[in-house]
Amino acid sequence: MITSRRGDLLFVIGVLFAPFAYAAPDEAAVRALIKQYVEAFNTGNARRLIEDVFAVSDLDKKDRAMAWDTRFEALRREDFGRLDLYDVRICSQKQDSAVVEMRYSFQYTFGGVMPPGDQALRFFVTQSPAGLRVTVEAVIPFDEAMACQL
Repeated sequence: MITSRRGDLLFVIGVLFAPFAYAAPDEAAVRALIKQYVEAFNTGNARRLIEDVFAVSDLDKKDRAMAWDTRFEALRREDFGRLDLYDVRICSQKQDSAVVEMRYSFQYTFGGVMPPGDQALRFFVTQSPAGLRVTVEAVIPFDEAMACQL
């Protein structure tokens, strides 16, 4: 009799706390990750992008750092000033992930929007042992908006 009550109690506790164990990422945490992305991009900090924003395997870190550094160098040659963030839209995907759309433009150091003008990215964000990380980054049309299914 005691065993069945203990089992029932454990079952009830499991049911009550199960939604919290598999909860979608907190919106504030996702926004903080996007803020880190923008700050690292605006300062040309490839290491911070690789360590704190993107999920990158140890084997790929050197190549990804070189790719980011090459991109930042090309932008600087074009008088890149900063990434101007217009909007961030967050949709919960499932238990430990979210989809994020970010609309932005690149600004010249002297003002004005750099070609190609307004841009948009879609990030797939996942909770990992190291924290919240971007696992996939995809360019999307600026006027394409996802429909959140919450």
